[in-house]
Amino acid sequence: MSFRQIIKLVNKFEIKLAQIDSNVELLKGTVTVTSADLSNAQQQGEVTLNQIDPLDAERLINNRINRDGPTSHMTLIGPKELRDLVASKFKSMTEEEKQGQLRKIVEKNIEQQILSTINSMFLADWKVEGLGKAEKEDNVAYFMVVSWKTGNLIREQLGLPPRDFHVTVGFGDAGDIHGVNKGVTSLV
Repeated sequence: MSFRQIIKLVNKFEIKLAQIDSNVELLKGTVTVTSADLSNAQQQGEVTLNQIDPLDAERLINNRINRDGPTSHMTLIGPKELRDLVASKFKSMTEEEKQGQLRKIVEKNIEQQILSTINSMFLADWKVEGLGKAEKEDNVAYFMVVSWKTGNLIREQLGLPPRDFHVTVGFGDAGDIHGVNKGVTSLV
């Protein structure tokens, strides 16, 4: 492949992200949303958790901070979903586009295309419903339940199923709980 073809291929996939009030970004192989509203919701969840479980609240919250750091986020697209989206778009490309060292560049640009799609539809019209709780075996997780119609419309546009949006507040020593209901029926 010639240098000119490489430049043409890279330019074909280059996407400039729109600036939005909330941040949509890639974080640890996921697409996440951060905003002041979500940080405030998480802080309110911490206050509520301290009220309902004062003996364990600090430990549960620290487990989340140790995993995520001090900033809050809401996952829009999980790691397996993102890998599957990238793989699907990659399959639709020509063999020339898939070859050699360009693969990583092209995969990153596909991720940027996905982010661009999200940004073009993004609307922070979510509603924080309250503190939710999930239990599995001997573990517990607390989170702020978030209703977000636009988030699920974005997921639908990308061919993904609806999601129970939430902002994690804290979880037990066994780690966060996945694959369970974190919607409005989980409210405490």
